[in-house]
Amino acid sequence: MAKVEWIGWRSVVSEGSITCQVAFQPLRDRNNGYIEFFVDKEELLEPIFDGGYFINLTDAYGRDQIRLKVTTTGARNYGSSTTFADLRWDATNQVLWMNDKVNMSFISLTNSHRMFPFDSARFDYLLNIDPAVSIPVFRFTDRVPGFVMPCSTTTVSRQADGNFHVSFELRRNSFIPIAASVLLLGALVFCFAIATFVETKALPTAVASFFFSLWSIRGVFGPEAQGFPTLFDVGLLGLCLLILSLLFIRFIWPSSDNATVKTGRSRAAK
Repeated sequence: MAKVEWIGWRSVVSEGSITCQVAFQPLRDRNNGYIEFFVDKEELLEPIFDGGYFINLTDAYGRDQIRLKVTTTGARNYGSSTTFADLRWDATNQVLWMNDKVNMSFISLTNSHRMFPFDSARFDYLLNIDPAVSIPVFRFTDRVPGFVMPCSTTTVSRQADGNFHVSFELRRNSFIPIAASVLLLGALVFCFAIATFVETKALPTAVASFFFSLWSIRGVFGPEAQGFPTLFDVGLLGLCLLILSLLFIRFIWPSSDNATVKTGRSRAAK
């Protein structure tokens, strides 16, 4: 189903993803130049999202081939990135644009996949295009499963030096962290219930079922949590250690009480 979001002058329709648009000026009915950023995939080990960009200059710069040098500033411990975009005249569509998108990486200023399910990302960088060209429209397309792009967080501003300041966010679908939190909370309740109320002869079956059920929870988020370990995995491991600790206390504590009682009886007999 197509979803429509808009910023600026016009809405943009994209099948199977959300595209946000920022326009610097009133747009023509057709043939508006633009640069579109695609965010396709979250890296498992680094705070990076893979994607690319596509530039369309329509008919504003003639029909000669143009090579653009596109530089984005780095963040955290990552340096700047430079790529080249070759634009050719398309006689069929009467536009000067790229044959295909150029791959690029988007560096998250916040979390990485290791913080799943709280791995929402914010991107903020400067974009330089050399030679300078007029790009009236910036588009941002989210293709990452399990993430949404709030268009209200998408901003582009033109700097005095000709650079563009670009900022946008990808947020985890709110259902995912809520579901993960509820499941972990439920497992915590069962952890105490098993260690406290289950009869001793039924404990092996109950504990084995608890362990298998606990790690099967991760399978629910399989496509979304492909990396290991994540914050969610740490929570699961913590529950495993907790139930083992509670069982240890359960079996040690009565033994101490019995030993005290027996010692008291022996002294009374003497």
